[in-house]
Amino acid sequence: MKVKSLWPLIAILALFGILAGCGGAPQKDEPPVTPVRVSVVQTYSTSGTVRYSASIVADEPVSLAFKNSGYIVAIHQVKGADGKMRHVQEGDWVEAGMVLVRIRDDDYTAVVQQARAQLAEAQSALAATESQLVGAKATLLKAQEDYARAENLFNSRSLTKSDFEQARTRLDTSQSQVDSLQSQVDATRSKISLAQAQLDQALIVLGDCSLKAPRRGQILQRKIEVGDMAAPGTVGFVLSDTSTVKTIFGVPDRTLAKVHIGDQLTITSEGLPGRQFSGTVTRIYPAADSTSRVFDIELTLPNPGQSLKVGMIASLELAEEKALEPVTVVPLNAIVRPKGDPQGFAVMVVVDEADRLVARSRTVTLGDAYGNLIAVQGVQPGERVVTTGGAMIQDGETVRILE
Repeated sequence: MKVKSLWPLIAILALFGILAGCGGAPQKDEPPVTPVRVSVVQTYSTSGTVRYSASIVADEPVSLAFKNSGYIVAIHQVKGADGKMRHVQEGDWVEAGMVLVRIRDDDYTAVVQQARAQLAEAQSALAATESQLVGAKATLLKAQEDYARAENLFNSRSLTKSDFEQARTRLDTSQSQVDSLQSQVDATRSKISLAQAQLDQALIVLGDCSLKAPRRGQILQRKIEVGDMAAPGTVGFVLSDTSTVKTIFGVPDRTLAKVHIGDQLTITSEGLPGRQFSGTVTRIYPAADSTSRVFDIELTLPNPGQSLKVGMIASLELAEEKALEPVTVVPLNAIVRPKGDPQGFAVMVVVDEADRLVARSRTVTLGDAYGNLIAVQGVQPGERVVTTGGAMIQDGETVRILE
């Protein structure tokens, strides 16, 4: 073989070498990984007492919102722990009627001044017209007397017809003047009523430039700062009288019959170890939650010492009729709706597939609720179910477990 004939083969081999050195085999795109929190499926049993948990909430919190728009120019100040003045903040107590915040009211004050000027002008016009009306009525009274006298003289042929006609003309003219002035008085009084209404409305709007505490209470939230632009509906403060607080527990139907309005129940809180708090059942919701199938029971607790804080976790123990056989349970927040079945229930189970964690939808049948847990059929103890993010992931999606 001639050497010249080998050059095409050498060139092809060199090209393959260059291509191989430039990148090699193409890499596959890694599937997206979704972070989730999981809980291990457990079994649950009880010797006759079930423990329920719920958060302490404020009793009838009030959101104080602006009705007018404007820049915030002042927030009520109180003396702080360091002795210096500061703006009121979360935890401070305020009294009924206290002005908590003001917005710039220059434009609204101008409207009030204009309304007052219009009212004063109308009142001045009324006074002048009423004075003229008094004089006109006096003139009319004299014209009536003159006409009556002229009529008697005319009937006795002691007065000429011309003089009698003049007396009648003076009477008609005086009556017309009185009627005209009376109409002006009535119209001016209507203007005054309208001006007074406009002034009252302008004063209301001006008053709405400040937020006042509708009752004594504790500030739970402050959402504004000096210089912020407030718009109608902007919430400035959330206020509540926390001398009374509430907590709402969800109980199954078998327990519902044992609880009645007015019952005294005792709660505890991990934040206040060794202490018990007694409250009154003030509301029993008539319908069960569509997902958890539990009934909410509202418990109202006196809190004069402010020991119970909004957001604390409260625990309540209720006795059952008999001990329960072990059942498989998952947290309530692990329950989701399966795709394509809005009436069914499912959980997202995390399994190992090909060296990666995958979420698989598993249809389950719900049983009774036990506090924040619910009995299910369709999963086994030891499996891991998604408790945070389950409704946002798809069957077969790769996940990463958060610690």
